[in-house]
Amino acid sequence: MLKKGTIQRPFKWPYSTKETFEILASSANVVLHRKRNKGFDVDDNNKLAILHICHYLSGEVNDLSSLSKGVMLLGDVGAGKTFLMEVIQEMFLQINKVFTIISAIKIFEAYKANDYTMIRRLETGIICIDDLGSEERSINNWGTIEHPIYQVLMKRSIDERLTFATTNLDAKQLEVRYGKRIRDRLREMCVTIPVVGPSRRK
Repeated sequence: MLKKGTIQRPFKWPYSTKETFEILASSANVVLHRKRNKGFDVDDNNKLAILHICHYLSGEVNDLSSLSKGVMLLGDVGAGKTFLMEVIQEMFLQINKVFTIISAIKIFEAYKANDYTMIRRLETGIICIDDLGSEERSINNWGTIEHPIYQVLMKRSIDERLTFATTNLDAKQLEVRYGKRIRDRLREMCVTIPVVGPSRRK
């Protein structure tokens, strides 16, 4: 359990783990209803990830340093990572916090189009980079080689911005794609939660 005064969280979550689970289940049904899908179920594949999310939000964790971080959900294609992130996004409305979920591909496209308004938005507030690793690696912008995801993550790390992410890549693959520096920064910025199981997409 988080002891008050031991660490400064980027947000305040006043609910117990049990209350958090109830909020998560309710938020999941809201998201599913929005997608016109059936009701939310906890099963053998998602229950551990859900438990980790609830403990992270409620502060009932063994590693207090994790409470200053965001969350990165790792898992195979279709395992439910983006859905769970949308649920967390919905849950944050309980504490009047809004964060944006944006795909890594759209971040790449913003840099490619020199969309400076979008780029500035990526540097502030709470964001989730969805499907990290799905984007192209670099842009040749009038002779200048840019690496959009690298640049966004470095800027957010330096500024200590709360950052969430989803990815199909494991730790080694992230290091191969982005380098050891970004892999280490992601470790500092995010609690890693595996999402296991076969694809839920139909």
